[in-house]
Amino acid sequence: YQRRVHGLTLTFIEWVWTVAFSGDGKYLASGSADKTISLIDIASLTRVHQFNGYHTDYVLTVNFSADGKYLATGGMDNRVNLILVEQRQLLKAFTDIHQESVSTVLFSPNGKYLITGSTDLSVKIIDVSSQQVVKQLTNVSTGKIQTYSCYLGVILSLIHIS
Repeated sequence: YQRRVHGLTLTFIEWVWTVAFSGDGKYLASGSADKTISLIDIASLTRVHQFNGYHTDYVLTVNFSADGKYLATGGMDNRVNLILVEQRQLLKAFTDIHQESVSTVLFSPNGKYLITGSTDLSVKIIDVSSQQVVKQLTNVSTGKIQTYSCYLGVILSLIHIS
């Protein structure tokens, strides 16, 4: 597929499922059905990097930390990736924390934690510095978990992380 929007033309093999702006306004990230993550420089409107091989199925969610240092991704392969944006490299792949598709990845406002939600009815809280799961909620009754920024403080307070 090829689309041109405001002077930006990008070609994707499959549909784009998710997009996010970095908190510093420097980049746009996208996740696609072709299993890739694209990093687009906003100033030049060019794709500066394409991450291949980080997912084995559709990329369903992408999100940046507020400072733009990290990019998190999740997909239908049950995998969560933590990427160092400027270095363009994978910091950590979480391949066994969810049993089903990862539908949401979201950083805490201070960037200390990465929250992931899955169709396996679980929410995981990952400490970014140690790259360890520090808290988890299981059997979340909503069916499909979709965590929005406005609920982040409530989630963190419920599990006693500040």
